[in-house]
Amino acid sequence: MFDLGFSPNGERIVSGGRDGTVRLWNRQGELMGEPWRGHQGVVFAVAFSPDGETIASGSGNGTIRLWNAQGQLQGEPLRGHQGAVRSLRFSPDGERLASGSEDKTVRLWDVRILPESQDWQTGLQVACDRLKNHPVFERPQPEITAITLSRDICQAKLSRTRH
Repeated sequence: MFDLGFSPNGERIVSGGRDGTVRLWNRQGELMGEPWRGHQGVVFAVAFSPDGETIASGSGNGTIRLWNAQGQLQGEPLRGHQGAVRSLRFSPDGERLASGSEDKTVRLWDVRILPESQDWQTGLQVACDRLKNHPVFERPQPEITAITLSRDICQAKLSRTRH
């Protein structure tokens, strides 16, 4: 087991482990159902949303998965980190998820927009919408303090696809 998190009401505990699974426990320490499978690597980080209805898990391959409270995957993996995801926290309103990685970045995800199987144009729009609220904090040089948010690429690609 690499990480644990309590549900907001304190009745459930989520865990992530070496076997690539996420597990849900009651507070008496009893496993609630089968392990959840959806990662291709070690699960290093887990977190409950403030309403207790969504669980995020981050793995050694740099992906993040979102689950409902019954253990069903919600959308495709969130991709962007180049190293293992070691930390996850939801914002107090549950609309954003912060992820910290061994690649020395912190990413903010708008979890209201889930990547789904879609045609490429819709997928590009979802990716670009996600970039609007998806700054990447990188470890800056001591004399540089900056946050880069790249929407220019999306605006150029979208204008070309709409002709």
